[in-house]
Order: sequence, then structure tokens, then C-alpha cells
Amino acid sequence: MTVGTLERPVGGQKRRAGVGAFAGLLLLLLATFLLTPWPLEEKSLAALHGLCAQRPSHSFWFAGSRLPFDARMTGIYGAFLLTASYLTVAGRLRRAGLPSVPVIAFLAAGVVGLGIDGVNALLHDLRLPTLYEPRNWLRFVTGAWTGILLGVVLWIAANAVIWRPSGDTVRAVLDGRRDLLALALLSAALGWLAMSGWRPLYWPLALYLVLAAVTLLALLALPAVQLLRRREQQIGSLAEIGWPATASLALACAFMVVTSGLRFLVESVAGVPPFR
Repeated sequence: MTVGTLERPVGGQKRRAGVGAFAGLLLLLLATFLLTPWPLEEKSLAALHGLCAQRPSHSFWFAGSRLPFDARMTGIYGAFLLTASYLTVAGRLRRAGLPSVPVIAFLAAGVVGLGIDGVNALLHDLRLPTLYEPRNWLRFVTGAWTGILLGVVLWIAANAVIWRPSGDTVRAVLDGRRDLLALALLSAALGWLAMSGWRPLYWPLALYLVLAAVTLLALLALPAVQLLRRREQQIGSLAEIGWPATASLALACAFMVVTSGLRFLVESVAGVPPFR
């Protein structure tokens, strides 16, 4: 029996263990979140407390409950997850190539719009002259526009570090106007749901935003994990990503716990009621 035949079963067992660890951690986190005996609104607000100002006047409401992200962050994180999901379903799992210059320019314009709307909102808060009256739907639109760009950028960065180079990794992550139109329609649908105020939608939307936050932070951590392990561009199949993905998921959740905890601590010391 050769060394190669011994290594293959061991490698296969390690990959299966990694996939099992990721699935186990995911189920544990989901069960912990759902079974914790607090109202969903409080749990979701607490989970995202360190990532967003959560101003009630800037949030979308469903009867007496508000989404855990404000309108702008709902757009950013929500559109990010839509983009990542779209790229996965569209078979772009390993692509890491830049889109065309017109596509990049169009997506970058969203950041400009976000900046203008943010400065305008700040001027309004300071009771200074503004270009227009701030609106939550504008906060969502500029946030979603930026969220699509963020999804594309993180997708490219992660894939460039994770996957073993191949013909697919150099292909553009977005093919052109058709992809932009699809992502715009998906984001518009999300915005319509978020602004509907229909109470039965609160549960799925709140859970969706928590999932979006975890996914974004995990995707941000994944290439860093591989670089720290000095294992960049060495993964050849999804089965091999189990252990790095598990570490990234754990880091994402730890970051959320720490940032939320720090904000709660500061609010407690300052005598500021949370979620206000």
C-alpha cells in the first residue's frame, strides 16, 4: 500500500469532519437564537446592536415591531445577501474576475449616492440646510445599491484567495446588464417587502437580516483565515472548505457578540436605554 492511498482516506475523513463541524455549528447557533426565551424583536435587535445605530425613526416598522437594521443598513446587508445568493445560484461560485468598466462605474455610483444621502441626513439632524427631506426609502435604495457592490467586492476577494486557480476563477463575476437588472429587481422586491409593514413578514425579514449580517462577516473572515493559515488558493472543492468556513462562522458570531456587548456596556455606563 502506497503513501498516496493512505492519504486519500485520511483527507476524505478530514473533509467530512469539516463539513460536519460547519453544519453542527450552524444548527447550534440557529437553535440557540430561536430557542432563547425572548421576543424575536429583542433578540434580533440585540444580535445586530453593535453593527447599526438602530434609530427608530430611520427604521421600517411592522405594527409595533421594527426591523433590527435601520433602512440604510437593511438595504446594505439585505442586498449583499441577495447578491451572494444570486451568484451562487447562477453558478458563479468560483469566479473572481472583475466586471466590465461600465458595470464597475455603475455600482460605484451607488457609493456616491450613499454618501450624498448620508451627508444630507446629517445636515438635517444638525438642523442645517439640506438638498431634500430625508426619506427611509431613499436610505434603503442607496444602501441596497452599495450592498450589491459590497457583495461583488467580497465575492471577488474571497474567491481570489480561496480557490485553486483555474479557467473559471479568472472569469468576470458579473456578465453585464442582465445581472445588474436581476439584482436590481431582487433588491426592489426586498425593499417593497420591508416597506410593506405587513406583520406576517416581520419574522422572515428579521431572521433574513440576522443571517445577512452573519454571512457578510463570515465571508469577510474566510479569506483572512486562509491567509493566516498560509493556505491561499489551495481549495479545489466545496468539501475542502468545511474547516475554514467553520472558523469564519465562529469569528463572525464572536465579532457580533463582542460589538453588541460593548455597545450595551457603554449604554449602561452612560445611562442610555438600549434600543432607543
